[in-house]
Amino acid sequence: MNTESPSNFRVALDSNFRDVNGNALYPDFDLTPLNHEAELSWNYVDFGEVVMGDALLDYDALVLLLPRFTGESVPSDGKLALVARF
Repeated sequence: MNTESPSNFRVALDSNFRDVNGNALYPDFDLTPLNHEAELSWNYVDFGEVVMGDALLDYDALVLLLPRFTGESVPSDGKLALVARF
């Protein structure tokens, strides 16, 4: 489930957290608390093997599973403040 409402804090989640049907691969990784924060929105992003900075423009946080995060992964807008690997 994605939230698309306007917010102040945007989180990008690696699309590898779900299967091809959109179901969660890790049920213990509960995203429900994120849905209860009015000032926060999140969505899945398909990064491929390496995260590219342009895919993270306007995001404040990133939660990764498989893709590599390199110098090219840092977005040019300077907004990204948190990168976490699951």
